[in-house]
Amino acid sequence: MDFVALADGLLSRLLAVGLQALLLAALVWALCRYLPRLDARTRTWLWWLVASQMVVGLVWYAPVALPLLPAEPVAAPVVVAMAAEPATYAVPAMAAGPVPATQASRLDTGVLLLAAWLAGVAVMLANTLRHAWRLHGLVRHARPCRDRRVQALYRALAQRLGVVAAPELRVSDAIDSPMLARPWRPVLMLPASSLATMGDDDLRMALHHELAHLQRRDLWWAWMPALAQHLFFFHPVAHLAAREYAFAREVACDAAVLEDEQHAPHDYGRLLVKLGVSTAPSPALAGASPTFRILKRRLLMLQHTASPCAPARWP
Repeated sequence: MDFVALADGLLSRLLAVGLQALLLAALVWALCRYLPRLDARTRTWLWWLVASQMVVGLVWYAPVALPLLPAEPVAAPVVVAMAAEPATYAVPAMAAGPVPATQASRLDTGVLLLAAWLAGVAVMLANTLRHAWRLHGLVRHARPCRDRRVQALYRALAQRLGVVAAPELRVSDAIDSPMLARPWRPVLMLPASSLATMGDDDLRMALHHELAHLQRRDLWWAWMPALAQHLFFFHPVAHLAAREYAFAREVACDAAVLEDEQHAPHDYGRLLVKLGVSTAPSPALAGASPTFRILKRRLLMLQHTASPCAPARWP
């Protein structure tokens, strides 16, 4: 019976937290929908809070202790009266027999639901480990960047942005977009295929975008939405929060690049189109967009991003 109570408690918590997350996500979506000029940093934190509510609500649950009311003095006479009567009632034989059918079905349902949830979490975890192993191979086979032009731009940009410990700069043949990998001992990888053809302005903007991720500690903060996706793999809000958080995070880094007086929105938009669509294995952040829909949304958000350069006119 303890196992049944544990399974029922966990499933009820999943249901309750999922319902609360649905209401919170609806509120955040309405704010982002009807306030199109809402700052990208604020959008990032709002969706991060939606994911955090799901994780914290599941793993940390402290019921509020309420004071007990005094018992009604009605039960005492009833107990005394029953004790005074002769024990003429025999215990039914079913009480000592097997578990009733209702309890057995409840046990089977709880076990099946708990097993399905554990299996889903295991599948999500296995997929994450597979991506992490792939990223480990990418970092291991990447070679140090020997291009003097790229190194000079990178050092000057890191110094201007105040990045004291700049990540190691490497070149990889297996990627087609600049990528910041690993929260610990981060590595910034550049695609070898397009490195020679990238101009100084495009290269500076691409490097600035990845260093903005480093300054914002996005690789560390991204663990919370990812954990929400693992624990609530069955809930659409978990995937919505992770997707919108990732989108707002990219827009925030785009805005950080455009705050530089040397870059204009239409120049940065051309760079996003050149980078195209590419997905990065977790835990890594790529400068390219994961889907064409996200790329289109990032281009549209450039219209609401202020820049010290010329007005944001999309060609």
